[in-house]
Amino acid sequence: MTFSEISNILDDVVNQWLDSIDNEELRNTFAENVLVAGGSIGSLIRNETPNDYDLFFRNQETVNLISNYYQQYDNSGNFRIITITENAVTFENGIQLILKYSGDLKQLWNNFDFRHTKIGFDYRTKQIQYDNQAVLDSINNKQLFYEDFNKVNNLDLTLERVIKLINRGWGINRPSYLTLLKTYSEKGGDLNKYKELTTFIIQNDV
Repeated sequence: MTFSEISNILDDVVNQWLDSIDNEELRNTFAENVLVAGGSIGSLIRNETPNDYDLFFRNQETVNLISNYYQQYDNSGNFRIITITENAVTFENGIQLILKYSGDLKQLWNNFDFRHTKIGFDYRTKQIQYDNQAVLDSINNKQLFYEDFNKVNNLDLTLERVIKLINRGWGINRPSYLTLLKTYSEKGGDLNKYKELTTFIIQNDV
């Protein structure tokens, strides 16, 4: 799928969410500051259906406005919330508003563990941006690469994601795999999960 086609899809996704905002002033503020980033764009590049869409925001002020808005949200309409936490608002249609961190795309990418997720869509400019060519290579080749494991807040979740992606046909770069296990061990991760991933990697020869 071309970037132009993907931009149109992501524009529609954001518009769906914005149309659910009943306060015009807030809707305009959200529209100015919303970004789409993460694995959904890679899925679209490979002509696959994304599991969900992660929406981020340029600044903490917008995040605070969103958090306050959904604390008082009437959940009886078509845009229904499944869960709401201090980190995210998740809707039943697969759209998720990420509240955990904010910033422009480059700042957001600093928090991402997988290389293939370092790509984003700016709703304001309607442009897709990516960190470097290696991001597109990782997406097209379905290869997992880690950038900096020390930035990962939840290594248990990361291990689960690795297994899930491998089950979907991804491979993992061996240095990344070894570094992940080393970091996980050093940070006192769950030994059973450590063994599970090790066994899984060996059995699947990825």
